[in-house]
Amino acid sequence: MISFDYSQQPKRAVVHCDLCKGLRFEPYAKWDRYGLPVKSSQCLICGLVFLNPLMTAGAYQLFYAEGHYRSLLRDYYGEDRFDPESLEKEQRDYARRLTSFVGDDLHRSKAATLLDLGGSTGVVADSLARGFGLRATVVDPAREELGRATARGLETVLGTAEAWQSRPGRYDVVLLCRSVDHLRSVSAVLRKIRSALSPEGLFFVDAVDYRRSAEKGREEAIKLDHPYYLEPALMRQYLDQANFEVIRTGHDEDGLHVRWLCAR
Repeated sequence: MISFDYSQQPKRAVVHCDLCKGLRFEPYAKWDRYGLPVKSSQCLICGLVFLNPLMTAGAYQLFYAEGHYRSLLRDYYGEDRFDPESLEKEQRDYARRLTSFVGDDLHRSKAATLLDLGGSTGVVADSLARGFGLRATVVDPAREELGRATARGLETVLGTAEAWQSRPGRYDVVLLCRSVDHLRSVSAVLRKIRSALSPEGLFFVDAVDYRRSAEKGREEAIKLDHPYYLEPALMRQYLDQANFEVIRTGHDEDGLHVRWLCAR
């Protein structure tokens, strides 16, 4: 049984498409995979699928900060793979795959600072920081998970990617691992990331390939924790709009996520 009371959360109707700014939508689905009455729309201009209405920034902050997100996953899967120890084990495996994907570029770079937005327990940031001699900062809205990153000796900031602020050019590497689908505005956060990157900086992002995730049906693919559904062509449009140069792309070993390594 899903314990999160979605119906009582404050929401706002989406006024325009986050990607193309179009104003014409059509209904897409009325429920999500958790059985919650989460409605979604599809833009008639670019085809982007998104939740509509969307929970407010404050509601999403509480959703993550108070552990509702992990509880929702545990309720849905009915297993303990989302306890802290299992989560860190999964993140260590992810860090290995990420290092394989970006390692050569990091070795060639003169990177000194790393930012991991949505960095959870800090396992990934810590792995890259140790492997490439970087000073790492982790931003995440989940208090318990961020506490584990702090215990690793990493600089940490409690909050969402939307609320995060940085001076221009501060970071040489920015990671947005398994987090871009969770943003309330992909376009706004990508602009902030590009501003925060140093001139020779590298940006890594991966997103669920919505074409593959929707093979079982619309309502199985839609979920409260993913405001946006990013097919590879749409993710490429987002990156182009934010003036990123794509260095490399390809599917992760899980066959579901598409990875992008970018420069300014």
